[in-house]
Amino acid sequence: MITDILDNNLVTFKVLDYDPIAPDNTFTWDDGVEYNQFRDADVRLRGMDKSDLKLVFKPLKVLFLDGSMKEFSDRP
Repeated sequence: MITDILDNNLVTFKVLDYDPIAPDNTFTWDDGVEYNQFRDADVRLRGMDKSDLKLVFKPLKVLFLDGSMKEFSDRP
């Protein structure tokens, strides 16, 4: 989810990644989201200064190498 400095939600999207991440390592997402010039939220987001934006990452589900899974109830 991307919010403005007042925590107003600008856009929400899902990121799916199945590559393992070792403990204490980081995950870098090098993809993007599709821009729609007719969608007000997209136009607003594109015109904002990056310093006024916050990226909020809330995992919904984590699959562990041992086959166990953790689901989180706090949905974005």
